[in-house]
Order: sequence, then C-alpha cells, then structure tokens
Amino acid sequence: MEYLFFERGVSLVCLERYEEAMNELDYLVNKKLNDKDTRYYRGVALLNLGYQEEACQDFKIAANAGDEYSE
Repeated sequence: MEYLFFERGVSLVCLERYEEAMNELDYLVNKKLNDKDTRYYRGVALLNLGYQEEACQDFKIAANAGDEYSE
C-alpha cells in the first residue's frame, strides 16, 4: 500500500502539483516509511513551494542515505 503513496507522490511532483504531492509524501515520512527516494521527491516539492530550508534538510537526509541524485 505504501508503494502507491510513493508512486502518487512522484507522479504529482512530475505534474508540478506540489501541494498534493506533499500529502502523499508526508504520509510516508510520518509513518516512518521514508527512504532516500521519498525524501528526495519531498525535497523537490518543498523547494518548489518555497520552503528552501526544509527542502535542504530532506536533500541532506537523502544524500546521507546514498542517493546519488541529491548531492
């Protein structure tokens, strides 16, 4: 089931529907089901919504988890 939240979140980021994407990705983070990819895409959404500091935190978490795209 969590996979569906992730896929919807990524799709919404790609569609530039960042607020909606945040709902899906926040669900995963709040359930402690956040991996490097979840944090990366949530960072993209946050950055596009103007939340630079929060986006940087998510990018750092993704980078520390070994996400090559976030560095």
